[in-house]
Amino acid sequence: MTTSIKSTGIIKGALILGIAMFLSKIIGFLYRIPMTSILGDTGNAIYGVAFNIYVVLLGVSAIGIPGGISKLVAECLAKGTMQDAKKVFRVALFYTGAVSGLLSLGLFVGAEFIAVQLNGMEELILPLRILSPTIFIASLMAVVRGYFQGMNTMLPTAISQVVEQLFNALFSVVLATYFIQYGVASAAAGSTMGTGIGALCGFIILILLYKKNDPTNQIPITSTKPLFKSRREIIYKLLSIIIPMVITTSIFSIFSVIDASMLSNKLPSAVDYLRASGLVETIPVSGAAALSTMEIATSLIGQYTTKYFTLINIPISLILIVSVSAIPSISKSYALGDRNGLTDKISQILRIGLLLSIPASFGLMIFAKPIMYFMFTTHPDGGELVMHGALTIIFITTAQLSSSILQGMGKQYVPTLFAIIALSVKFILNSILLRIPTLHIYSVIYSTLIAYMVFALLCVYYLKYKVGLNLHLGSLYLYPLLCSIIMSILGLSSFYILNNLFNFPNINLILSISLCILIYGLSGFLSGMLKAEDLPHFGKKI
Repeated sequence: MTTSIKSTGIIKGALILGIAMFLSKIIGFLYRIPMTSILGDTGNAIYGVAFNIYVVLLGVSAIGIPGGISKLVAECLAKGTMQDAKKVFRVALFYTGAVSGLLSLGLFVGAEFIAVQLNGMEELILPLRILSPTIFIASLMAVVRGYFQGMNTMLPTAISQVVEQLFNALFSVVLATYFIQYGVASAAAGSTMGTGIGALCGFIILILLYKKNDPTNQIPITSTKPLFKSRREIIYKLLSIIIPMVITTSIFSIFSVIDASMLSNKLPSAVDYLRASGLVETIPVSGAAALSTMEIATSLIGQYTTKYFTLINIPISLILIVSVSAIPSISKSYALGDRNGLTDKISQILRIGLLLSIPASFGLMIFAKPIMYFMFTTHPDGGELVMHGALTIIFITTAQLSSSILQGMGKQYVPTLFAIIALSVKFILNSILLRIPTLHIYSVIYSTLIAYMVFALLCVYYLKYKVGLNLHLGSLYLYPLLCSIIMSILGLSSFYILNNLFNFPNINLILSISLCILIYGLSGFLSGMLKAEDLPHFGKKI
């Protein structure tokens, strides 16, 4: 691959990363369809639990690394001390390599304990061990990406993201297809192997691009005065940036691990209770009455860890692509003391997030079941879970945007504290709700919804009352909510009418979703929620 690496502007860089993230999410979304057919809900449960554990450990070693490195490298770039930029890069590689290497080794050695003792799933051992080296590879890749981003060179990161996801998709499907002959556990392990191969390919691409054209070699040294006195100072500055982000992100990754562990222990007894009460058919698993307790429990976990999260995360990822690109300007306004500009930018970011997240959550709520049949024809279960959890999209979006805003204002530890509070709420609610058999899998969905609601409200409260920003929260939520309700009523009605007239459910679904988008847009303009000048504004925010 011959690619000329040149520094790009902030807007162009955000656009490049946005496109890459969009393509990666689309690839990730598409390959989950054949994977679900191959693995089924049981295999997806094994894969999903293993992957969530991997994400938590990766978060400890790599989350915050790109942002921390890019910040320090950008400082070196501004001061003209390119020798310090390379020093930051080398120190970050050593630190991250040491931490991720220990975590990889720990996961490999402790796979049996994590699988059997914590999750009650012996089938997890092999997938966890296969995933363990990926922590090391992905963490080093995060360092290189942060280095390039600090140089305002976004193309290598974008290329590596797309390459990583392409090879992940390809090898996950191929290996799962091959190993399914040995059972779903082996197929799930094959899928995790694809994750590792994808990360390795992405890392190789990054190294080749670095070797081909190191950005520091093109930038003249204008100052011989070192920006950092020692390696210890670099590590200290890195950790001061990284630790709050690691804690915050890891806490939310822990949500999934807590869910998987508690579900594995509590769900079977809930299923037994429902079976004894003659209510087993109320469980959203096809042919539940003919299945064993463990088969039902595993199917529910599989629906939750793969299908549910796949659908919920699609709109969240796309929304954050549109909105987060504006967040770097928060730091500039805050540093300059431009309070009015700061308030306007924060309001706009939250506004865009809510304009998109509220209709997305309502749309998924009303079309969850037909979307499942459209995507996962052979294993369509899971629509009920999405219906119950779709509103989570609103609060996850608000939480992530407001958390990023606070970090941009230099208040890194504030969202960390709020995340710890949210985690406590999540654990307490899980412990209470899982004792109610009729809630079974919905327990963790409701607890996640409430936990993110708490986190989002705390962040917004802090912005409004502690920072003193004049945020008009009522208008931010009210108009998108009203327009989404109108959209849902008319869109669902059209879907039922079309299904009664024509026996083409997938085409009817696409037409109804298109109509929903049109209705939401029209109602937005008629209510004054959207204005003509918003259209180019949205384009600029990408």
